[in-house]
Amino acid sequence: MTHLHNNYDPILVLFSFLVAIVASSSALTCLNRMRTDPSHRIQWQLAGALSFGFGVWTMHFVGMAALRLPVLVAYNLPITALSIVFIFIAAWLAFGIVGVQQTSLARIVFGGTLLGAGVGAMHYTGMFSLRSGAEMILNLPMVGVSALVAVLLSSVGLWLLNNNLWANLPFRNVLVTVVVGLAVPLMHYTGMLASQFDVSEQAKNSLATVTDGVLSLDLFLLFALVTVVVPLLANAVIPNASEDFQPQQIA
Repeated sequence: MTHLHNNYDPILVLFSFLVAIVASSSALTCLNRMRTDPSHRIQWQLAGALSFGFGVWTMHFVGMAALRLPVLVAYNLPITALSIVFIFIAAWLAFGIVGVQQTSLARIVFGGTLLGAGVGAMHYTGMFSLRSGAEMILNLPMVGVSALVAVLLSSVGLWLLNNNLWANLPFRNVLVTVVVGLAVPLMHYTGMLASQFDVSEQAKNSLATVTDGVLSLDLFLLFALVTVVVPLLANAVIPNASEDFQPQQIA
């Protein structure tokens, strides 16, 4: 067996970070609208969960496309589709918990934990959908570290969003967006450090195709576009809401 080192295309790695940050911006805008436009709260919650869910899902598979392995790689379609369900449900619940007029530190921590757990569940479900000539072995302590990264950054981002102490900070919206956005790729690439790929020389040199179904990068670029379009469409349908993130007093 040969241990394969995780080599990445730097352009796609950078793109994966940008996708996550754009998705974060879209989702947090929807979260803010839940508070400033309570008559359409459910619509904004749905738009935010879809935006964040598609963004995390897209970021993960763009990150996987950035991974360079000397074997053919494909993905099991049903498991790949299932992976987005976890992050959508987590984002829906988390935004419902913190998207209120007056929140609390307990709500922020709970929401951040749900959001981070959803990112982790999506990541590892997506990893289990991978089909290739290489065997994936997980380092369980590093799996735990990757989950902790997602939970901590998600919680810190939601805390920044809700804390009046940061209300007058220059470029505050950018800071909040980047912190929440970084939770996704940092968890992903920490999770990839937990993943070791081993392959036999026979499999490494084989030209046989994997038959579980191939998902191309074009599909994930399409979903990257969705992360931007969903909130814009929602904004067009549900007008008259403030653009800036509105910090709430933490009870």
